[in-house]
Amino acid sequence: MDVIFYSKEDGDAPVKTFLMDNYAMQSGIKGNKFRGRIIATINHVASNNGLPSGDFSTSLYKYIFIFEIKIRGDPDKMLLRITYAIDENKLVLLNAFRKKALYENNQKKKTNKFIDKKYQEANLHYEEFLKRKKYEKSEQFFKKFSERQ
Repeated sequence: MDVIFYSKEDGDAPVKTFLMDNYAMQSGIKGNKFRGRIIATINHVASNNGLPSGDFSTSLYKYIFIFEIKIRGDPDKMLLRITYAIDENKLVLLNAFRKKALYENNQKKKTNKFIDKKYQEANLHYEEFLKRKKYEKSEQFFKKFSERQ
């Protein structure tokens, strides 16, 4: 299964932009290790034909065609979530965000609203993708992303 980035009409690929903004410049062993984990987890989900499996990916209860990859081990103690859909043997990466691994006191409701907003964005991205089928291939990006120091 090929892994692709959904691209907006203006050419921006939300997941690619998110990964570059949040992880490309992290240096040292922790940064390199986590970038490797991101790529390995996405590839694992793709090798399983995008089907939800174990701790790596889940289906979203409100959105029939959208799934989520969860990646732990962020150097900032955050949980990385990447929403995706499956289309014609392609794993379409739609949106990405981070949340604290554990809820803080009195923050659960606020955090859940934030997560639901991100799921809604992913659903809109998926609907737009189906209309335009505009995307970027991921191979070159992941190669450069994993080589960053």
